Amino acid sequence: MTKKDMFVRLARQDECKVVQDLNHKLFVHDNQFFNDLNLQKKKKKEGEEYFKDKINSSKGVCFVAEVDGQVVGYLAGRFFDAGGAYLARHAELDNMFVEEEHRCTGVGSALVKEFAKWCKDNGLEKIFVNAFSPNTRAIDFYNKSGFQEYSTTLYQDIK
Repeated sequence: MTKKDMFVRLARQDECKVVQDLNHKLFVHDNQFFNDLNLQKKKKKEGEEYFKDKINSSKGVCFVAEVDGQVVGYLAGRFFDAGGAYLARHAELDNMFVEEEHRCTGVGSALVKEFAKWCKDNGLEKIFVNAFSPNTRAIDFYNKSGFQEYSTTLYQDIK
């Protein structure tokens, strides 16, 4: 794939359904790790509102990656002003998904780079992202993209 075949841009309002469908695929993929994700949440009205907010918000953003005119991935994120536990304005990469056949082709990296540029343009100092610990493929990708371990989230099942 050449660079001209793929590009990243801001998602449009009329692409909310496409992004929701990609997000559903993310939930299905990630559900294999703990089998406790609500697979219907992002397909319903709540998911539509979530992505409309990211597309229209001044504190959120949604990018899509196109290959040959087809949306093959997305990234949604938001930023937070300084306050509470954090001294700096920071961003969170909320969720991201690239179709399997377009992984390892630079699509995910391009999405992250565009998000980092958006963060820098908005005066942010850090980007946080979470991944399920068994999802080593995602963790490796984020490490290669310049992320480093910051904290560890632990859980306990209560039976």
